[in-house]
Amino acid sequence: MFIQSIYPDEIALSVGGFGVIFYSPQSVIHIAEGHDYFTNSYSSEADVQAHVQAGTLVGFAVGSSGEYVLKFRTGYPDDDTLNKADFKYRLAVKVTDNKLVFRDMCDLSYWRPHFDESQVLHLGDGIYHVTLFTSIPQSGITGDHQDIWVFFQKLEVMPALSTVGMPYLCPAS
Repeated sequence: MFIQSIYPDEIALSVGGFGVIFYSPQSVIHIAEGHDYFTNSYSSEADVQAHVQAGTLVGFAVGSSGEYVLKFRTGYPDDDTLNKADFKYRLAVKVTDNKLVFRDMCDLSYWRPHFDESQVLHLGDGIYHVTLFTSIPQSGITGDHQDIWVFFQKLEVMPALSTVGMPYLCPAS
């Protein structure tokens, strides 16, 4: 059972290879235009974990380049739905200015602070537990218009996250 949807209820995203990042614009104002933030500040386990634990620039690997459809809902998915998914992960994010931007992680290699409004989810300010899950598409090809479900549950405080390294929403490589 899916809980009420939020606007927009989905974002189509082309991914060049690594994965997906999401953040509120205030969380990335320190990144200079044209900077290779990926190589310098987001490629080691310690770098990724610093962002993940703070809920600032949150990313997850998808396993392949391709076309993904992020489908948004509020609350938590029911256990049956979650158990049927091939891959699942729980993260957290801090939302400011009621905006959460979703982008290809490759964008971190040559940073441009501007983004298309079609990549923005308007969500109230606060801290959210983020439940992600997906399954391999019927074609058997990762990234073949693959649905990724993204559930948001608002929290009062940043949760303790038990992640290590890069979060994988695919087989870990």
